[in-house]
Amino acid sequence: MHNVLESEHVPQQDATLVVSKPVSNGPFLSGNTEKHVAPTNNASPLQSKMETTLAIASQTTLYYDIVSPYSWFGFEILLRYKARWPSVEFEFIPFSLGGVMQLAENQPTARHPKKRIQIVKEIQFLKELYDVDIGYPKGNKSVFKEMVFIKKFRLPAVNPPCSTHTNDLRMQKSDKLEAVSRAFWKLYWRDEKSIISTQDLFTYLSPILGPEHAKNLIEVESQTPEVKQELTRVTKEAVESYGSFGAPWIVCEREGRETMTFHGSDKVEAIALYFGLKYEGPRPPGYNNIQSKL
Repeated sequence: MHNVLESEHVPQQDATLVVSKPVSNGPFLSGNTEKHVAPTNNASPLQSKMETTLAIASQTTLYYDIVSPYSWFGFEILLRYKARWPSVEFEFIPFSLGGVMQLAENQPTARHPKKRIQIVKEIQFLKELYDVDIGYPKGNKSVFKEMVFIKKFRLPAVNPPCSTHTNDLRMQKSDKLEAVSRAFWKLYWRDEKSIISTQDLFTYLSPILGPEHAKNLIEVESQTPEVKQELTRVTKEAVESYGSFGAPWIVCEREGRETMTFHGSDKVEAIALYFGLKYEGPRPPGYNNIQSKL
C-alpha cells in the first residue's frame, strides 16, 4: 500500500468548513474560565479593550505543511496576532499534506495547468499583501523529510519525559518551531535548494541548532519510528477529527460555541469574528516583518 505520508505534495487553495463538535470537549477547556463578552457599539474604548481581553477558553490550532505557500502565509499572520490576542491559545502542528490528500481523497489543485498558473500569479501578489519573501519552486518536490524534522521539535511538548533532545530543543516549542519551519520554507520556496541534499539541510539547520546537533538531527533523530508515527497520527487527526482536505487547516475552539475550521491563509478576519476580537489586517501595526522576510 502506498505510504500515506510520501504522496506528492502540491499547494492548495482556500475554503471553509464547520465542524459540529462541542468545544467543551477540548482538553484545554477544562477548569473554570470567564465568559467572553463582545464589546457593544456604545461601549467606551477602555471598556471595549477590557471586554475583548477577558480570559476565555479559546484556542487556535494551525495544521501546516512546508510545501504549501498558503501555510507560510497563514503561519506568519497568526504569529502576528498571537501577541495581540492574549485570550487565545495558539498551537502550530506540522502535518503531511500528501497524507491529507490521500486520506481525504482530494486532488491537488496545482495538478491542473490553469490552476497552477493562477497559483503562481496569486503568490506573487500575496507576497506583497502579507509581506512574506516567497518565490515559487520549479517542479514538484516531496517534503516528507522536512516535516519529519520539524516534528522532532514538537515532541518534547507532547511527551517531555521521553525526550532525548539537547537543551536547545527543550526550549519553548514555539521558538524552535518557528525558526525551523521558516528555515525549510526558505529552503524550498525562496532559495529552491535540494530537499534531499544533506549538505543543504545542514546549511539551513546549523545556524539554528549548531553544527553538531544539526548533523545528528539529519542523520539520526529524524529516522526514529516515534517521529514518523507522530506525524502520521496528527495528519489523520486533522482529516478524521477536523475534516481537513488541504493546508493550512485552522481549527478554532471557544467555550460555548461550536468548533469552527478554516482552510487557507485569508481567514484570519473570520477567526477574529469567531472569537469576538479585533482584526487589523494581515500587517497589523507594529508587527515584525523581519522574520517573515528571513
